[in-house]
Amino acid sequence: MLTDIDAAVVDNHHGTLAFFQIKWHDVFSRSLQERASRRSNMLKATEWIDKVNGWIGGRTAREVASVLGMKFSAPVSSEPPILFVMTRHAARFSGEMNVDQRSAWISWPEFTRCVRENSSNDDMLRAICLSHTPENKPSDQPASTKPAKTISYRFNDVEIEVTTPGRE
Repeated sequence: MLTDIDAAVVDNHHGTLAFFQIKWHDVFSRSLQERASRRSNMLKATEWIDKVNGWIGGRTAREVASVLGMKFSAPVSSEPPILFVMTRHAARFSGEMNVDQRSAWISWPEFTRCVRENSSNDDMLRAICLSHTPENKPSDQPASTKPAKTISYRFNDVEIEVTTPGRE
């Protein structure tokens, strides 16, 4: 057996085939030990990505669907299948730089928001996947130049200044 594929989804309009690995870790509280355990468990999805990507081996979604015996009413794409690691709550941990870039990392709430906001007739699954792969995340893109901003607050005899750094 290849590995567990929690879901296989086909966009019948565009023929995109997507495979999902679902991670159901619970929300962790203030415990750093719990956080480390959840992070470690989620990063095990990299093994799944490696196995599935190796098995796909450059084949198209049409070829993979045929091998799996999947039947569709619409034509399946000649692009390769796309991969998602989906979580129930949060799909990223702060400071994490070692996530596999061959898959989108997304939470269920993020995914549903993206579906609701996609009003175009684009290939929605592929667009969501591309926008949530680590190398394509908007936060990784260079921001426009913004000057530093300082806001002052005064409470009786105490003054607090908050400065947001500028971006290059």
